[in-house]
Amino acid sequence: MSKQMKATDIIRETVAYYRTNLRGVDVTDAGTQCRYNWADGSHCAVGRCLEKKYQDMGEDMPGNEQDVESLLDHLEVNNIDDVLQEKYRGHSKEFWEQLQDFHDYSANWTNENRLTCIGEDGFYILIDRHKVQEK
Repeated sequence: MSKQMKATDIIRETVAYYRTNLRGVDVTDAGTQCRYNWADGSHCAVGRCLEKKYQDMGEDMPGNEQDVESLLDHLEVNNIDDVLQEKYRGHSKEFWEQLQDFHDYSANWTNENRLTCIGEDGFYILIDRHKVQEK
């Protein structure tokens, strides 16, 4: 059994992950489109933490372009932990929604997947919010 990660560690890991991996979004004039799984093998913030069986479904995964709540409905599960890799379990659906929103907001990221000034602010707000909950 692997040890569950703290929320703040997942947030830090997410930012570090996208320094070397595609962010799993398509940014157009119409806005940002995010999917949990993309054909090129990239994933969004929640998608990269899904169990392999869900990642392996690729773009055909039910709810692939939906919010976290809808994803759970499409996958017919009640708890986000039911679809996550073991080390990511133990956090609320709201945490995962916040992390996903942070990932999706294009103003947080440069074209090289580094945090912008806005992204740095959002990162520290997210860290502070969840640091309090870890105490």
